[in-house]
Amino acid sequence: MSHPPLLEIDRARVCRGGVTVFESLSLVVNNNEAVAVIGPNGAGKSTLAGLLMRDYYPVYCDPASVRIHGKSRFAIAEYRDAIGLVANDALRWLSPETTVGAACRVATTQISARLLDRFGLAPLVDRPIAELSDGERRRVILARALARSPDVLVLDEPFTHLDPASTAQLLDLLRDNVIGRMALLLITHRLSEIPPEIDRVVGLRNGTVMFDGAKREHLDDATMQTLYGTPLHVVQSNGWFTAVPAS
Repeated sequence: MSHPPLLEIDRARVCRGGVTVFESLSLVVNNNEAVAVIGPNGAGKSTLAGLLMRDYYPVYCDPASVRIHGKSRFAIAEYRDAIGLVANDALRWLSPETTVGAACRVATTQISARLLDRFGLAPLVDRPIAELSDGERRRVILARALARSPDVLVLDEPFTHLDPASTAQLLDLLRDNVIGRMALLLITHRLSEIPPEIDRVVGLRNGTVMFDGAKREHLDDATMQTLYGTPLHVVQSNGWFTAVPAS
């Protein structure tokens, strides 16, 4: 007997402010699978993250169009334990005076203490989150998400506002602590932010899945030019891809 996918979005119709973002979105992520979702601004990437975190809901249908392990109904705490979110505003519900230790619940869970040490946050345990740099804040968000041992980690533009050093540090943390250990959905618009360990890419354009498959099959000049609507040249080196303006 086959098991249902870890995460399944099945022909979801999603509207925001009276505008239909997705007419019929389908996406499947299996256990321990790492997937990158790419696309231009306005493609629907942030709406996808909001759909998974239940900031937005699909138009009702039967059976339900969003399922985890085949289930569509969850207690709030159970759902939050199943999906971890790394996003710019993931700490918005906390007081600015909340310390790093309190944000990661280090006093109540052993795993959080290990994560703080692993992510280089132990020296910051008593510092208020309002005093953190963007890179430090992003590491706190990641540690906080992983403290619940989620089934799938959703990263919504996790490298926004980070300098190259902080971006490299966060990528290393993901490669060493996440990829291959749990399912991962990385939402980004930059090819250079997709580590070599993530091979499957999904291209979103105007609320539609334009492609879904291996990087070597889709990350080429012609496909990226169509996806982003501008002349681009794709460069590859040691499993890393980047897109630069075509001359």
